[in-house]
Amino acid sequence: MGVQGQEIYEGDQRTLNVTATTTIKATPGKIARILVVASAALNLTVYDDPANTAGKEVWSKAVAAGDIYVFQCPMMAAIRVAFVSGTGQITVIWS
Repeated sequence: MGVQGQEIYEGDQRTLNVTATTTIKATPGKIARILVVASAALNLTVYDDPANTAGKEVWSKAVAAGDIYVFQCPMMAAIRVAFVSGTGQITVIWS
């Protein structure tokens, strides 16, 4: 049982089978996790912006299949995941 004011869930939405740069949510929200299903030299960048605007990057990394990244990060403008290079498939947990 949670404490008053304590969030007890990570994310109530998921976007499966993301294989290209995608705006997950074009309004404020929270990115909870990214699960990497498949990767061939995949480099991801997460933006707090509905476009790939310089200076709005929250996170960037070369990822591998099986990786799980936990964010629990509020996003002020949007949730956008960019496939910078390589190919792959991810699942994004968000709210």
